[in-house]
Amino acid sequence: FRRQLRCVQETGTLHMGNIFCGFFGLMIFSTTLLISTNAINEDSAIQITLYLGVMNLAGIFVYAGVIDYFGRRALLLLGYTSLGCLSLFNYYALNNNPSLLVPGMCLFVLCYSMSVGPTSWIYCSELLPSNGVSLTTTVFWICESLYCFSILHVKEALGVDSFFYLTAVIDLFFLIFVFVICLLYTSPSPRDLSTSRMPSSA
Repeated sequence: FRRQLRCVQETGTLHMGNIFCGFFGLMIFSTTLLISTNAINEDSAIQITLYLGVMNLAGIFVYAGVIDYFGRRALLLLGYTSLGCLSLFNYYALNNNPSLLVPGMCLFVLCYSMSVGPTSWIYCSELLPSNGVSLTTTVFWICESLYCFSILHVKEALGVDSFFYLTAVIDLFFLIFVFVICLLYTSPSPRDLSTSRMPSSA
């Protein structure tokens, strides 16, 4: 029971990291962020949001080709590191050089879809039986609903530019979690399985 509970805690926390890493907030606020720079009009901002969707799709295809080579833990570490750095980069771009904001946002979405986004789901299917996956999936959707509701109030209270700064802090927290819990303090199922060797029950 303790092993199963710890697996649920690990995978649930990784799902929370998936939500709070900044991707969903960026997709929600992308148009607002771009228009706030006064360098891009509304029509162009909407078009750039479509580009972010294309980058997200492209990252999934890249991820499918590298997951067997790098493994899930390495991709989580690289993912949270890159997302944190890109959040600080986008914070700088928004306040000092808006022309860098669009490529920074595109790279952020690409890095997410190549690492944190899909890996948390693979990690969940490796460690948990089907009922455990259902539980952590429920946690995921509850947390996402709370995030989407609360992020609007955070924006009104702290301003749009604070989004990237807060995201960088959150990514640092989950980077430490992955390093300490998932890497040093190995999970009950420590094999870093590739997608081609995952058990049929996953």
